Amino acid sequence: MSAIDWCPQICPQTPDKPGYMVEMANDVFKHSDFDLEFEYVPWSRAIYRVKVGETDALLSPSKDEAPELRYHSEPLSYQTHCFWTLRNSGWHFDGVENLVRQPFVIYRDHSYASFFASGAVPITSDHYFELIYDERYIPRAIQLLEAKRANAFIFTANSVIFYQKRYGVQSLAIGECIKRDELWFALSPQPSDKIDGIQAHLDDYLAQYKKTERYRALLEKYDIVLPALYNETTAPAFTQQ
Repeated sequence: MSAIDWCPQICPQTPDKPGYMVEMANDVFKHSDFDLEFEYVPWSRAIYRVKVGETDALLSPSKDEAPELRYHSEPLSYQTHCFWTLRNSGWHFDGVENLVRQPFVIYRDHSYASFFASGAVPITSDHYFELIYDERYIPRAIQLLEAKRANAFIFTANSVIFYQKRYGVQSLAIGECIKRDELWFALSPQPSDKIDGIQAHLDDYLAQYKKTERYRALLEKYDIVLPALYNETTAPAFTQQ
């Protein structure tokens, strides 16, 4: 299974607390005929390796991020994408069409294409900085904000909150949250009896697993939150999705 360094979901640098999605993956495949082994590579390479069949599965994209991969029937979890700014910057998201005048930062192989196309003026690559996603994405994005080259960056809420706690970062503020995605074990599209077997196991087991106390305990262990989107009054609970 290909994966990235993406705490608190996936944390290869802390084996004693490897990330809630890694722990969930270990739980799910412990009750199967398959042995689970992780490789940690940059995001774009991880998607490619699963796409061409060099590895069997990817932990844990949204369907928009890796549309050519194969998916089981029940999502594993959810993520919320939010704008992040420097504290007291005064910047706020006020509509997709206004992003053309406000440079921002995103990561390569993101899931925002349909969101960017939803405004009166579609957002193109001329309007943002696109960085490779690896463990340096958040600090590099912060550097662009501090250099006043960008007003905000977009990333998943739990990962930025985790980064702030780990490194004592107090300069960031969360802005509007724009998108919520389901997260999956994405499987290789290459024909294989093995992949068929993995999908059958996931289809049979995941819905049952998500009803267990163990599943909820992992969300609590890693302080996983689900912020409301800018056009919602309140966010739905994980169990209501």
